[in-house]
Formats: sequence, C-alpha cells, structure tokens
Amino acid sequence: MKKILSFLKEYKWIFTGSFLRLWSGVLASQVASLLFYFSLIWWSIEVLGSPLHGGILIGAGTLVTVLAAPLTGWMADRFHRGRLIVLSDIFTMIGFLFMSLFAFIEIGSIWPMYVVRILISIVNAPVNPAFRSLLPEVVDDKNLEKAVAFQGSIMQGNQVIIPIVAGGLTVIIPYPLIWTICASLTGFSAIWEMFIRDQRGSQSDIAFKTKQLSRGFKRLFKNQPLRLLAISSGLDQFVFSGFPIYIAVWSLVVLQGQTLTAGSLQTFWAVGVLSTSVFMTFLANQKHIKRGVTFFSVILGLSFLSVVLFENFWYSCMILLIAGGSSGIINVYLEGFLQRASTGKDKGRTLSAFMAINSALVPLGYAVAGWLSELVNPVWLIAMLAAPAPITIWTVRKAITIWEQEQQFQKAVNE
Repeated sequence: MKKILSFLKEYKWIFTGSFLRLWSGVLASQVASLLFYFSLIWWSIEVLGSPLHGGILIGAGTLVTVLAAPLTGWMADRFHRGRLIVLSDIFTMIGFLFMSLFAFIEIGSIWPMYVVRILISIVNAPVNPAFRSLLPEVVDDKNLEKAVAFQGSIMQGNQVIIPIVAGGLTVIIPYPLIWTICASLTGFSAIWEMFIRDQRGSQSDIAFKTKQLSRGFKRLFKNQPLRLLAISSGLDQFVFSGFPIYIAVWSLVVLQGQTLTAGSLQTFWAVGVLSTSVFMTFLANQKHIKRGVTFFSVILGLSFLSVVLFENFWYSCMILLIAGGSSGIINVYLEGFLQRASTGKDKGRTLSAFMAINSALVPLGYAVAGWLSELVNPVWLIAMLAAPAPITIWTVRKAITIWEQEQQFQKAVNE
C-alpha cells in the first residue's frame, strides 16, 4: 500500500494543475481531429466515389499548416497561449459544424468543403507551437522528458485506437453526426482549457513585423545545436515518410500477403512506439539522452537491416515491434532536447520553424518513396530505412555536446 501511495505521490503532477488541463484538452481535440480525418477519407469514397478529394482535402490542410508556420509561431509568442488554444478550438468546432451541415444537406459542390477544411487548418495551426512552448512551464524541469513521453503515449494511442473507432462509427451513424461529435469534443476541449495558467502571459512588445515573423527561422539557423537537430530530424522525416509505402510493397511482393498483412505490420510498429512511450513516462531522464539516442538508433538500424534476412511474417512483426519501440524512445529524448535547447521569448517561433522544416520534406519523401518502390528490389526497401541511423547518432551527439558546453559556460559566467 505504501508503495502505491508513494507512486501516486511521485506522479500526481500528471493529474493536477495546468498540465492536466493541457494534455486532456489537447487529447479531446486530437481525438476529434483524427476522427474527422479518417471519416473524411471514407466519406469521399462513399459519397463522391473517389478518395482523391479526401486526399486533397487533407493535403491542403497540411500545406496550409506549413505555410502558416511564421504566423502561428509569432502568435504563440505574442498572445496568452492558453487563450490562443481555446480560441483555436472554438473556431475549429465551428468549422466541424459547417462540414456537418454541408454533408447533411448534401451540397452539390465540393468547393465549400475545401474552403471550410482550409479554414479549419488555419485556425488549428497555432495549437501545436502554443502547446509545445507552454509544456515546459506547466511541469517541473526534472519531469520534462517524462511529460513528453506521456503526451507521446497519448498521441500514439490515438493513432492505434481512433482508426478502429472511426471505422465502426461510419457503419453505425451518418457522417454529419460523426462530424457533430467532432465539434462536441472540440467544444469540451475549449471549455476545459480555459483554466490553463500561462505564467508568461501575453508579450505585447512582439510587434507584427516581418522581422518578428521570421525570427524563429533566424534563431533556428543561428543556434548550432538546433540546426544540427533540424538536419537530423528533417532527414528522418524525409526517409520515414515512405515507410507505409515500403511496408505495403515489401509485404505484398516479398511476403505474398494481402493489404491486411501490410496493415498488421504497421500496427506492430505503432504498438512498439506506444509501449515505449508509456514506459518512458516513468523512466525518461535527460542525463541519459546521449547514450539512449546512440543505443536505440543502432537497434533501429539493425532491426530494419535484419528484416531482409528472413522472409517471414511473424519474424517481421517482432522486428517491427522492436524498431517501433526504439523509435519511440528516440523521439522522446529528441523532443525533450528540443524543448531544452529552444528557450526565450521567441520559443514559439523557433518551435514552429523547426516543425515547418520537418513537415516540408514529407511530401518530397512520399514522391521519392513511390519512385524508389518501382526501381529498387522490394527486399531492400525496408533496409533503406536504416540509412539515417548513423547520421542521427553523429548529429544528435554533436548537438548535445555543444549545448552542454554552452550551458556550462553560461553557468560559469553567472557564478
């Protein structure tokens, strides 16, 4: 009993204060967004007869998010971040209601759907930089990596569960009602997030000028640790954006499986990421970052290389479970380091610039993956995913070393 009480006392920060309101509010809005995206694809197939419109609707939203990065980063630094998240959720809720209305009245043109979808992406874009810049202020510094892992486990859990839930709902209830549920979840999120405390508050001295809008990108390129991390993370995004394509081609050609086989393999990967994210919620520690990233990057690379040696479904499932787990641990450490390395009044703009650079390479990664899948022997497609591991190890270790030296120098100056 004492051990249980001690455990609850140690981790009570998860279920109290602004961190509880932040992660639970974002959880509700993320469930709504994922439910909307998955149902949107199926709606486009069933109602419009083609997945093309659904893909364009989602792709347009992603493009808007990337292009709006300078503005959304500025907003996260300029305004009260808790209120910014609340306003974003309110307007997103209105957007979902309009989508529900258009689907209900069976509007004859697809263009109003495009307009509303883009508007939803615009109003929802500030949430990510606002949330990420606020996170270190609502948890103790010693718990930062654990908070990152906890949030990551929630997000990954949604990625595993929501597609199944969305598939079931589309069978039981009509699409307008599904999107009304999305609006309700987002509305609940907005109400709950009103109680988030942002100790920094608004920063009225950050004017709406080109210099301030571009400050995040300038800060990113001038900060060597962040620049190295951006290079490493961007390369990973570029390569791993082709992961679903490589898995699908490899499973169909090499394993002679069906689409269910490819889906099962990706599920094992997702479960691996989810498991280690939960695990890291209790064990993540900033002092282990160098060894952790190095060790698990090696495991990740060797896992992908070993898949080509045995053309067996269950062996592949086991390896992808291990690879997914390794990826989950690496992501927790890198996000924690990103939070620590980006500080100051321009933190929101820096984080927004970092994510924009990552996201900008994803469409190119999809295109290259499709091209390579036609040229390269399917046996070696999965092995190519091991390519970023050595670069990740070198760049991350160097970035952390430089950052630690800067911290030691600053500490010496202050003393």
